Amino acid sequence: MCAAVAAACSHATPPATPAPQPADARQSAAPGQANLTGDWAVQLIVQGQSPSTGIMRLAPSGDGYTGNLQLEGVDRPYFVRSVQVEGSHVRMALDTPDGEARIEGNLRAPTQFEAIYISRTLNGRFTASRR
Repeated sequence: MCAAVAAACSHATPPATPAPQPADARQSAAPGQANLTGDWAVQLIVQGQSPSTGIMRLAPSGDGYTGNLQLEGVDRPYFVRSVQVEGSHVRMALDTPDGEARIEGNLRAPTQFEAIYISRTLNGRFTASRR
């Protein structure tokens, strides 16, 4: 019996399995992930129209960002509903008077963002520079 107890004690205990991470773990917390926090000078270019300029403000909130986009000449800001960041690729959903709008593109540098803007009535090129 002593030999059986000694044999059982000589086996190494397997390392504890780490707890699974939730599927919605914050992407922006990963090393090397883009940080969108701050004020951005934006320009929306829609073919056949004069460019619209404004300010987009983003702040961290939970697993993403909150903020708004205020275009010059527009009475109400567009509220940022969601932001997904995967490396340098960014997808945003905004609540606008025209319904949902999407912005999707890539960070070209920590201070430069180029994307497309798509809403029910507008499609255009969206650029932003960190202020």
